[in-house]
Amino acid sequence: MRFQTSFSKYCVSVLLCSLPFACLSACTAGKDPNPLPSVDEIKTVNAQFYSSQLGKQIEFDVPKEHWQGLFSALLPAKKDNDPAKWESLGKLSMTLNDGKPFHVSLYATSNGPGAFAAGPSFKERVYYRGGETAKLQEALSAAWKKTQEKSHDTR
Repeated sequence: MRFQTSFSKYCVSVLLCSLPFACLSACTAGKDPNPLPSVDEIKTVNAQFYSSQLGKQIEFDVPKEHWQGLFSALLPAKKDNDPAKWESLGKLSMTLNDGKPFHVSLYATSNGPGAFAAGPSFKERVYYRGGETAKLQEALSAAWKKTQEKSHDTR
């Protein structure tokens, strides 16, 4: 009888201790972690994209105050294990504070969430669906316009 009581107490203790982990797993199930580095981890961001307004390819260093806006236009995101053949919109090439590169390929979608691929290199990219193409295009254009204003101010 004494063994049964001790064993029962042990089982209850194990169950109570594992409950927070079970809740954490249930709460995060189906959610992908943010696939992009945090703004605090980034040293530089270079953007390349096709501007339909100007009818040409644009490349520029993105001002730091626009990094969060670009990332917000890509989020929230979920991993896409079966990506479609989307139209390329451009890319973001980043250098992280530790000197490592981070690459984001940007894609235009005609409906539904936006699309991008992210990873330490083009070869190691993972595809995601998230954000909105129109918001991403607006964020890229706004960041580019800011660099043009700065270049006019320094003349």
